[in-house]
Amino acid sequence: MLTGLKSALSWFVFLPAPVMMVVIFTVINLALRMKFGKAFRSALLYGIGLFGLLQFTGIFESTVSPLSEALVTSRGIQMTAIDYGIGIVGVLLSNPSITLIIPIGVAFNLILLALGWTKTLDLDIFNIMIFWGAPFILVLIDTESWLLAILAGLLTGFLTLKLADWSAPRIHKVFPQYEGLSFPHLNAVFWTPFALWFNKLFDAIPGVRDWNLDAKTIKEKLGVVGEPSFIGLMLGCALAAIAGKGLNEILVAGVSLGAAIHFIPQMIRVLIEGLNATSIVMMDWMKKRFPDREIFIGLDAVLTVGHTETLAVGLLLVPLWLLLGIVLPGNRTLPFGMLATAYITVCLVMPFFKMNVIRGTVMGVIIFAINLYLASMAAPYYTAVASAGSLPLGASEVTIACCPIWAIAVPVFRFIAKLFGI
Repeated sequence: MLTGLKSALSWFVFLPAPVMMVVIFTVINLALRMKFGKAFRSALLYGIGLFGLLQFTGIFESTVSPLSEALVTSRGIQMTAIDYGIGIVGVLLSNPSITLIIPIGVAFNLILLALGWTKTLDLDIFNIMIFWGAPFILVLIDTESWLLAILAGLLTGFLTLKLADWSAPRIHKVFPQYEGLSFPHLNAVFWTPFALWFNKLFDAIPGVRDWNLDAKTIKEKLGVVGEPSFIGLMLGCALAAIAGKGLNEILVAGVSLGAAIHFIPQMIRVLIEGLNATSIVMMDWMKKRFPDREIFIGLDAVLTVGHTETLAVGLLLVPLWLLLGIVLPGNRTLPFGMLATAYITVCLVMPFFKMNVIRGTVMGVIIFAINLYLASMAAPYYTAVASAGSLPLGASEVTIACCPIWAIAVPVFRFIAKLFGI
């Protein structure tokens, strides 16, 4: 029976995200006593929106990644560790124990919710597995202690939920359409308190406080040139030209990124339409059981990426992050995988800057400088996981330039293990 349950869990966890979410939200809607037709339609719209969103962000990433690689190759950059970006998921999943964090994490979230220690009910199962599971696996491989590994995963989850709670109302002020949602997506939500402090610093500097660039300002000053699709076209062409591509490839890159920037917001609107029915019923259900409590539905931060300013910052950061990788003294990490998802890294800090492109870009540079150093420090830990999973490595070391908590988990728990003789 236990083997069958584990097989079913493994099957479910590795379903494509849109399919998984259709199943999850259909079950949730039915549990909330929604009629089957409405329950399934709501879940299906969410799944369709997520499918479209992933398709167009996939176009975004598949266009940016080879251009980034071409930039690196053309400059002959040599470093000892490669930033795998989202590819690090394959390294983490090489250890099947990571799936254990799902039931542990879900139970932990429900306990915290019942105790009133969090407002967020995290429905993103995949992100629980990856963002809570990464420190769990890293610490497990390094210390061989299940106790410390589980503790690492749960502490990461607790921090993630508290940051989601704290950031949600501040994000709602700028984007009221996300009312009732929070975003326990560690790579993005980790930086939100820093964005608040950094924004105050910007406001305190004479002259600098007046620098402002958002979608409305761009459109007012540039007209059709300020349209999101045109911005994507121009930035895509510029990036391809810098990478030394021919005219055909330059035009394809421009049109691809223009299409992605145009369609991503539309897919998010479909996704939110499907989510609205669930959100309303779930909020009513929660209020009946917790009448004096505010409850947020926790979802992936990718829901917030469909704003022109966020996507523009994501594109602007690609060449800047590459340059950082080259010029930062002591950096051993070749920036690569995270370049294509820069917009996700900054998507939750942008509301703190009221979508100011200049401030978001500067913040993005600071974030990645920190992440590169941490990625270099943590490369041996990720490489140890890959080696334990018998993965063939294309580089001497693998790492990922995101999630500072992942990078510091091993040294912190290594110290704890030594301190208590574990």
